[in-house]
Amino acid sequence: MKDEHLLYCIWLSEIKGVGPVFSRRLLNYFNAPEIIFNLPEEELKKVNGIGTQFAKTIYNSKNLTVSKRILQDCIEKNIKITIYDDDKFPEILNRYEDSPTLLYYKGEIFKDLKGVGIVGARRCTEYGKSIAVEASSFLATNGIPVISGMAKGIDSYAHTACLKSEGYTAAVLASGADICYPKEHIELMKKIIKSGVVISEYPPGTPAKQVHFPKRNKLISVLSEKLLVAEAGEKSGSLITASYAKEKKKPIFAPPNNIFIKEFIGTNKLISEGASIYLNPEQLLIHSIDLRKHSTTLEEKSQNNVHNELEEKILKLIENNNLTIDEIIELLKADKKEIINTMLNLELDDSLQIVGGGRYEIVSDAARSLHNGTKYQ
Repeated sequence: MKDEHLLYCIWLSEIKGVGPVFSRRLLNYFNAPEIIFNLPEEELKKVNGIGTQFAKTIYNSKNLTVSKRILQDCIEKNIKITIYDDDKFPEILNRYEDSPTLLYYKGEIFKDLKGVGIVGARRCTEYGKSIAVEASSFLATNGIPVISGMAKGIDSYAHTACLKSEGYTAAVLASGADICYPKEHIELMKKIIKSGVVISEYPPGTPAKQVHFPKRNKLISVLSEKLLVAEAGEKSGSLITASYAKEKKKPIFAPPNNIFIKEFIGTNKLISEGASIYLNPEQLLIHSIDLRKHSTTLEEKSQNNVHNELEEKILKLIENNNLTIDEIIELLKADKKEIINTMLNLELDDSLQIVGGGRYEIVSDAARSLHNGTKYQ
């Protein structure tokens, strides 16, 4: 891909008010952003929906300074770019007029990237977590990518379970690909980049803002062949993802639960509005594309199992007694966010596993060896 072509693609994506729909209409009509850049106002108005004011906005935006800065920023931060007409751009996005024409990413992205979206509440119950973990593990072992938003709760458990089963997972961000949100998921983000991809519509340095999340949720829904909402309250952001998926006629699944439990008002409502009742992970199967299978070497596993001071303290506490996160926080008197993130890392490297009642236990050497030695074909 030539840098010049890329610069014009960045330019088009950065024009305020244009958006994916008009970007695609312009590209369909004129074939290339370079051509659009050099057109007079009158020519731009030939495109459906572009009037005098809109054409003037595009014409007056003819400056590549910002594009050059963004491209240089990407080079310095090791962020890659894929655009609508290259061999890395997810083909599924080109099916929809309102999908982005440019993505920033870290990790590996593929033309045939499509998978199953798993989303849900940030403050999730054990029931919701179990659903997300089981579904993600199943998909990973069947070569199907897990797509989510790297948020707390259901999203992070979906990514983590997929990684533990050596699957490919895509995290769609509401910030630039160089920014980790939430901050405590930095280790998870690194692991996703190593074995999957983090994707953003936003250039480097863009912070996670509330207005960015609906756009992030929309991209999750478009990349997903099917969507599982593992848990959602009445006002959960995952319901926005579901509404976009419904617009695109994607199959939506939601687990049923007690109508008096507030954490499941949203999922029960989805079912009442036509979502399929989720009962087992086999319902999520799509054509297996098995993008990548990563065999972790023994040396890498050894490195992964080298624990820092806080991890050692947690493991020592759990060695003789199975404890909950709340009990560990109380005993260690340490920062809650740091402990939660550390527990997630210990789950990732197969040092801990959750048992009944939300309690954690140390994974035995035999169980760890069995898991690490299993390769899925």
